[in-house]
Amino acid sequence: LIGKCIESLLKLDYPSFEVVVVDNGSTDKTREVVSNYPVRLVVKEGVGPYVARNEGIRQANGEIVAFTDSDCVVAQNWLRNLIRNYTNDKIGGVCGEIFSYTPRTIAEKFADLIGVQRVGKLNLTNQWALLRRDSNRFLFPDSVAANASYRKRVLKEINGFDEEIISGGDVEIGWRVLDAGYDLVFDPEAVVWHKHRDS
Repeated sequence: LIGKCIESLLKLDYPSFEVVVVDNGSTDKTREVVSNYPVRLVVKEGVGPYVARNEGIRQANGEIVAFTDSDCVVAQNWLRNLIRNYTNDKIGGVCGEIFSYTPRTIAEKFADLIGVQRVGKLNLTNQWALLRRDSNRFLFPDSVAANASYRKRVLKEINGFDEEIISGGDVEIGWRVLDAGYDLVFDPEAVVWHKHRDS
């Protein structure tokens, strides 16, 4: 799937950016596929996606680090819509909406129906919003790493992703960004499409 992801990233409508692909021990010819594109491939063996994400942070040269996953396709204006929200130093991160990528199987259709990975499902107006911690909602704010960006200096300040967490670390890092005194923004117009598991 990563070929479609990279192709969408290379079509981004943004003046200057780099694409860093971190391979975290894949066995599906990822490295071979990535070698066909003008992107930087970094190999980081380790357990879990947050080891790979932290390596991506270390390798990135920009002030803002945007994340997506190999099973996602980004909208052409994705990066522009994320970046436009960094209007002051208090904004530590910006995340966008995640829609289903052409659900076909019953499992994919079910994931689409219940809104798996949808950020706006927790924001009933589905409009631009500051995400806040809510003691009545365990998974809020839901800054899903398949469509999230952060200031690199903020990620360094909070020591990046917790590599001990196997799943849910993207939500946890959002909490730590907020706890460090920064704002998290949700922009529903910064869109990626996620290919759900087909079984």
